[in-house]
Amino acid sequence: MSKISIKNMDLHYGDFHALKNVNLEIEENKITAFIGPSGCGKSTLLKSINRMNDLVEGCRIEGNIRLDGKDIFTLINNNETERDLFWHFPAYLESYLNGGRDFRAKPYSSIRSGDWKLIYHYEDKSMELFNLKNDLGESQDLSGSNPVKRGELYQKLMKWIQETHAPIPVKLNPYYRE
Repeated sequence: MSKISIKNMDLHYGDFHALKNVNLEIEENKITAFIGPSGCGKSTLLKSINRMNDLVEGCRIEGNIRLDGKDIFTLINNNETERDLFWHFPAYLESYLNGGRDFRAKPYSSIRSGDWKLIYHYEDKSMELFNLKNDLGESQDLSGSNPVKRGELYQKLMKWIQETHAPIPVKLNPYYRE
């Protein structure tokens, strides 16, 4: 069984048919790359898998996207997530602007646990905390007003990093600047 399975998926932004009849199997523990020219739908597909298109007004998805054999729209809409979700990005991602001297992303790790999401930034050891049930767009950082939840998720995240032996950046990039 595939980790992620996409069958007969179509995506529309209003009247614009952005993705047509996408069929894809992504195997567990394999590296998968989406390669193509700008505007071909790579980011649109990724935003469909991670549910970011839910935030786009007028976006409509038809077809089937499954994670571990379960429909991703049913899982989250029915609050059936049975485990914490983790993201780990231990590197700097250069910008296409300014000769690559600016950065699009800096090292971070993140956990989604129930309605809550914590983002830990390695560059300055700061954290952001969001209640996704009330703030799906992640616009209100609650890390200062909810230290108990922040600490709980931080401990879970650090435990996961240790258990998975995830690489942790130990040297700051001297070219990084806010």
